[in-house]
Amino acid sequence: MLSIEETFILVQEMLPISGLKLASGVPSDVRGVSDVDISLIHLKPDELLELMPEGTAQKQRNKLSYLAWGYQFTLANRWINLTASTSNQVYNAVKHRELELELIHRYPRFRASVIDLKKNTIWGTEKCWCYVLGLEGNEYELMLNRELILERAKHKIMSLSEEVL
Repeated sequence: MLSIEETFILVQEMLPISGLKLASGVPSDVRGVSDVDISLIHLKPDELLELMPEGTAQKQRNKLSYLAWGYQFTLANRWINLTASTSNQVYNAVKHRELELELIHRYPRFRASVIDLKKNTIWGTEKCWCYVLGLEGNEYELMLNRELILERAKHKIMSLSEEVL
């Protein structure tokens, strides 16, 4: 099976739309086959259906704090969830993904804990990362504060190292 990243490349090649950004949480495929989440800023986010593959479902995303449209289809045995909006906020999930990748790179020790939480809870990736780092509050807002997250991760890893000594 293709990875999320490989499937995203297929989507980019298939859709005649520029500005697509991968927004799936990291690590992926923890509870089986993960969806491929994609974010897009577009001037007419509600008018993209004709560019999508046949059978694509379109709906307004009512649970977001900004106006956005969702498009869902399958490709390479994965669900593709594309969220389009005129708002820059649509890229918040992309920022979360970039931070999650940075955390795994800098502090690989936390990866196993996040995977364990994702396997054994119904929590999303952001909530798992915040729990591992000992942060409370709105996980989506917290994960937008890169400096706070990285500082907390640094202190947490130092505390764990001191416990071992």
